[in-house]
Amino acid sequence: MRETTAVAGHPAEPIGARLAAVFLPAPLPREGRIAFWDPDDGPLPDPAPAGRTELTELTVVRRHGTSVRRRQTPALSLPVEAALPFLVRARHDPAAHPATACWGAAALHALRLAARGRLLPGLTPAGHDAWRPARSNRRTSRTCARSPPPCPARAMPCRCPAPARSGCRSPRR
Repeated sequence: MRETTAVAGHPAEPIGARLAAVFLPAPLPREGRIAFWDPDDGPLPDPAPAGRTELTELTVVRRHGTSVRRRQTPALSLPVEAALPFLVRARHDPAAHPATACWGAAALHALRLAARGRLLPGLTPAGHDAWRPARSNRRTSRTCARSPPPCPARAMPCRCPAPARSGCRSPRR
């Protein structure tokens, strides 16, 4: 079943769970966008002619033999509030791309924070109003304080014997 939604009063456009999601930040956080692109180079749905959905180009890193290369790929870009329904549905969709499922989990977490009143007013470095998450509790704060410092992230191949059966959400290598 294909997911659809109406964007800015225009006919519904399908955004499938197979598409990978990428967050495109903006100086003002609420103006950020979510871009959906097809890792299998399939066709994208047409954006609404005058809606808030835009066709854009992303630079992505793709496997090329034993190394990787950058390349341009088309993507559909939506404001975060318009992408939210797709992300939330993708969180528990077994056919969802791992990046989309991950952004779906982040979206659900943000919605839970808002529902529990755990967002506080704040300012961006440029002085614009923005919201930030409140501390959960003292126990969470102590756990975070004891955690090791962040380290650089590295792409690693999935070492799961059978990713689809083991619950691993990494793409097969």
